[in-house]
Amino acid sequence: MVKPQKDVFWKALVFTAIVFLLGVLFGYLLEADRVSKIEDNFEELIIDWDDAESLSSYFQTLETDFCDVAIKQNLKFGDKIYERGLQLERYEDSNRFLDKLDIEKKKYNLLKTKFFINSKIIKEKCNADYDFIFYFYLNDPELEVQEQQKVMSRVLMDVKYELGDKVILMPFVADMDISVVDVLLEKYGVESYPSVVIKENIRLDGLYTVEEVLEFF
Repeated sequence: MVKPQKDVFWKALVFTAIVFLLGVLFGYLLEADRVSKIEDNFEELIIDWDDAESLSSYFQTLETDFCDVAIKQNLKFGDKIYERGLQLERYEDSNRFLDKLDIEKKKYNLLKTKFFINSKIIKEKCNADYDFIFYFYLNDPELEVQEQQKVMSRVLMDVKYELGDKVILMPFVADMDISVVDVLLEKYGVESYPSVVIKENIRLDGLYTVEEVLEFF
């Protein structure tokens, strides 16, 4: 009577192990599919950026009469970057297995620095009337800072909604070893997070309300 019970036990154990391994394999394949889609989206964004950068270079050789078109195209590209960022966040929320997502996040943040540089050139050349809001945050923060960043991110999105094209909101990850971001951190003396720099000369550390931020505009 003992042997049949052992057979049942081992069969159950093997079945459970097979189900577990299949579950892990399915999860890994699903995550690999997500990363593949992220890479595809990034490649599309690179094409968009090459197009926008070419237009910007061309506009700089023309008279200022073409500035309105340059500004419009650049802001349109900024909207594309924002949409890609939201998509990346959705993938990040469900990420479990692959570290490759961090590489894609760094690519995305490098792309944002390109957009910033392009926006600054157009602003100076065309005397564009938009202002910058830099938002510096950590990719891997402590729990308390993480919660503060979530709050401040929502605040800044509400500010952007209120001001529209009058501002360009530039969220930058501070701990990804990106040279342009490191220069900005040093320039504005950012040492704690979250941190916001308004109009390139007003730094706000910690939490602020929508109303408090809007007072600077």
